[in-house]
Amino acid sequence: MRSNTEVGVASVRIFGFVLLIAAGAAPVPATAQGQSDDDRWRRECERDRDHERARYCEVRLAHMSTAGGRLEVGGLQNGDVRIQGSDVSTIEIRALIRAEAPSEEEAKELAGGVQIEAEAGSVRARGPRTRHSRDWSVSYRILVPRRYDIALTSENGSVDVADVSGHLDLGSENGEVTLNRVGGAIHLKSENGSVDVTLGGARLDSEGLDVESENGSVDVRVPAGFAAHIDARSETGSMAVDFPITVQGRLEPNHITTDIGGGGPTIRISSENGSVSIKTH
Repeated sequence: MRSNTEVGVASVRIFGFVLLIAAGAAPVPATAQGQSDDDRWRRECERDRDHERARYCEVRLAHMSTAGGRLEVGGLQNGDVRIQGSDVSTIEIRALIRAEAPSEEEAKELAGGVQIEAEAGSVRARGPRTRHSRDWSVSYRILVPRRYDIALTSENGSVDVADVSGHLDLGSENGEVTLNRVGGAIHLKSENGSVDVTLGGARLDSEGLDVESENGSVDVRVPAGFAAHIDARSETGSMAVDFPITVQGRLEPNHITTDIGGGGPTIRISSENGSVSIKTH
């Protein structure tokens, strides 16, 4: 593991655009409001602690070019990720590093060994090997343009994406997934967490919305008059649609196919054991 002195420097390789956001680095000055939000986020992290171990939390900030039109977030194990679409010209990345160890000094040293690698189109955390008494994780709050492609998979943390339209390829093993006012072409896969999707606009892109869930519930909300073809199935869970629909052929209790708003790109929902709900908002 590098010493604090070795990792306490932010380095930039211009041509490859690799930015290492290390402990103590300040690559981008924070606004007063941003600093206040960061302090609140850090304090919440410090309060929500395992009292058997010491905890150290810090927030790091960087900007990244929007060139390429796609953001991939990797290395998501136990941290949460929140991505917000906004009128921004660069991607703004806030990373909360949480480290736990037997003592405060060890926790701070552990956090110092964590690096957030932000290169063109990719954000990833790397750090020391963890063990039972020494553990670290990274959560993100990221601002992207409103029209942008995103790819990420989380193991145990929650995923929250709002006000973004594009190719969204998202996954979660055990955390909740919440999408608000999203559009475009969306593929979402969840194993054990619940899925809550609120669509915006009048219709999706041609590839539509594809949600696969094993054990969690799936709730999808569409605007009134939304144009789509619905193909929803739950093997063992309940099915609910809160607006009038027309079903041709045999009515199956665990499978619904219908057009709404005159039809359009497909909203496909497949759940093994969770309930499925489709509503208007």
